[in-house]
Amino acid sequence: MTDRVTRDETGAQMARHDAGLLAEIETDVLSDRPLADALRKCVVLGGKAGSVELRDWATRELRGYRGEDDVPSYRTVAAPVCVDALIGNTQVTGQRLSPRELPEFCRDDIDEEFTFRDGIGQIEALITSSESGAHPGSVHLSLPMAIDIGRVIDSNSGSPFQRTLSLYWSVSTATLRGIVDQVRTTLAELVAEMRAGMPNDADVPSAAVANQAVNVAVHGNKARVTVTSAQTAGEGDATVEPAAPVESPFWTHSRRIGAFVVGLAGIITMVLTYLLWLR
Repeated sequence: MTDRVTRDETGAQMARHDAGLLAEIETDVLSDRPLADALRKCVVLGGKAGSVELRDWATRELRGYRGEDDVPSYRTVAAPVCVDALIGNTQVTGQRLSPRELPEFCRDDIDEEFTFRDGIGQIEALITSSESGAHPGSVHLSLPMAIDIGRVIDSNSGSPFQRTLSLYWSVSTATLRGIVDQVRTTLAELVAEMRAGMPNDADVPSAAVANQAVNVAVHGNKARVTVTSAQTAGEGDATVEPAAPVESPFWTHSRRIGAFVVGLAGIITMVLTYLLWLR
């Protein structure tokens, strides 16, 4: 009897924790806490719900996007190319450089956009470091092969007194905050979609509900679903079904009129044919 009570208490505690996990994610999203905390809880929730899509999305946002991963569009931002250089006794800092001014061997590979593949924690760390760094309000991201490109630029300038110090993309801190805000908003939409799709007595969303939430909040598929749940004393099974399309009353009325007109035309044709046959 004691073992059974212990198991029941343990199960109740786990249910309360699962129910609290979604609430904790919601609280984290609505606060100024680092997003990495909420995303880790999303990974756990995805595992409990059996949702590979929820777990994978949260993991990519945590660890970063690699290889053939499709990177969300909000992670590609405007990033002008800038140069710091010495020209004689004059130091040039933050001079914007058109990609057309770059050497030919790299001109087609460098533009004024940058895609952030790093995890959200690294992006948040960039924001923090930029506020106390040498360039407050912006983050400098070095171009690939920057030293080699700088040497070619200096050689092509024809001036023995020019020396390129650094070549980089300059991204404003406000832009980075925009990326973080997009992830925070996506998390809020995920929570809202899961709550809307869960039966009132459920503690954890089903895999179908969690996957649908990812399709809506992450992939932009705005088709909503309805959830039907078996009303039982124990655990209920929830299924997700597409909402039945609502037929427009105007369209239904128009089709009825059209059917009437077509039928009337058929009758008139038959009458005329019969009269011609009698003649």
